[in-house]
Amino acid sequence: MFAVILILGILSGIAGAWIYNFFFPKDVAGDAITSIPLTEISSYTLLQRMSANDQSYVIVDVRDKDSYALGHIKGAISMTPDQVASRYKELPTNKDIIIYCWSSECMLGPGVSSNLVSLGVRNVKELRIGWCEWSERGYPIDGTRYILRSECLQPQRSVNNETVSIIDSPSGQCSSSGNQTC
Repeated sequence: MFAVILILGILSGIAGAWIYNFFFPKDVAGDAITSIPLTEISSYTLLQRMSANDQSYVIVDVRDKDSYALGHIKGAISMTPDQVASRYKELPTNKDIIIYCWSSECMLGPGVSSNLVSLGVRNVKELRIGWCEWSERGYPIDGTRYILRSECLQPQRSVNNETVSIIDSPSGQCSSSGNQTC
C-alpha cells in the first residue's frame, strides 16, 4: 500500500511540474542572469593592473549617464543597460571587459554582464565592488568623488581626509569634509 501511495505521489509531482511549465513560461531574462556563470575581479587586482599600465582591459560603467558624468572609475566608459544591444560591438574582443555598477549589491552589473555574454562577448568580468565602495576608498577616479545617497546602501564617509561630495540628486549638491555629513 505504501509503495502505491509513493508511486502516485511521484507521478502527481511530475504531472504537476509539467503542467506548471506548460502554463507558466519561464522568465528568460531572469534565467539568463542566474544561468550564465560570471567571473569576478577584485578591486585589488584591478588596481594592480591600473598601476602597471596594463592595457588588456576595458572598464564599463553601467550606471545612468548623469551619474557617470559626475564621477566614475578612472578610464571607464559608459554603457547603460538599454545601450548594450546597440553598442556591444564597440567593445574590443581581445581585452577583458570589466563591468561595475553602484555597489556590490547592485543587479545592473550582472544583468549587463549576462546580456553581453549572451551576445557573444567573451572575457566579461564583474568588479566585486561598485562605485560607492570604489569612491569611498579613495581609488582612482575621473570626475568628482561623490556618493549618491539613494543608491549606496550604507552611509559613506571620506577616506584619507579627502573631500567627498554627498548628493541626493545630480542637481542638488552639498559637500562634507572629514567625518561630517550634510
